[in-house]
Amino acid sequence: MQCQQNPSIQDRQQTASPVNIDLIVDDKENIQPIREGRSAQTLSHLFATQLNDRVQELEQQHQQFQHDIEHSEDDDDPLDIYVRYIQWIVENYPQGAGQGHDSNLLPVLEQAMKAFKGDERYRNDPRYVRFYVQYSGIVEDPDHIFKFMMANNIGVQLAMLYEEYAEYLEDTEE
Repeated sequence: MQCQQNPSIQDRQQTASPVNIDLIVDDKENIQPIREGRSAQTLSHLFATQLNDRVQELEQQHQQFQHDIEHSEDDDDPLDIYVRYIQWIVENYPQGAGQGHDSNLLPVLEQAMKAFKGDERYRNDPRYVRFYVQYSGIVEDPDHIFKFMMANNIGVQLAMLYEEYAEYLEDTEE
């Protein structure tokens, strides 16, 4: 099942119109950087939209994703809807999806991790492992998350687990 994006988000992602950087400049200090970078088009739209309209648009999209999740049990790859949902959250909450801002990132990550914990097809799927890595970046005790993953054989065949855990350990040994 494909999540039906509202027209403004879908149109914005498909057009290559010039971006008015002035719309982003005032808020640039509040935009959390992400490894993949952020879409200037999405940021421009978010900051140009009136707050009430933006809140309503985001809430509608959250509801659509949740609806699609509820009806994804017959999909060939039910993990895909969570991947797209979490990616959408990160893109559309530039102030830091893990910092609240009504993003629902934490509960969605928890929902995804719980939904597929016993599913062998996803145990070493990089997309599923990425959920745990993202989660470890939000919670107070990331060490606990990495140890849980290893104890439950989640991602143990992927370098990503060990690279992220090593990075965490290096960062904590100041």
